[in-house]
Amino acid sequence: MPASASSAVNHPRLLSEISRIFDQTQASTANHRKNFVALYKIHVELAQYTEELPKGRIKLTGWSIRH
Repeated sequence: MPASASSAVNHPRLLSEISRIFDQTQASTANHRKNFVALYKIHVELAQYTEELPKGRIKLTGWSIRH
């Protein structure tokens, strides 16, 4: 089921978080578990946004169609 427009993804926030996470991973391997969990949470958030295709198929779009 597609996410509603009222729950649109904040793209600048997500891009900033992803950039910060990858910067941290280049500096040290000490916090890989924390970074993995943070990236997984972003993945789960974006996986909520889908588009229905013919024949009952679903396409993951990663953001609201009406962004």
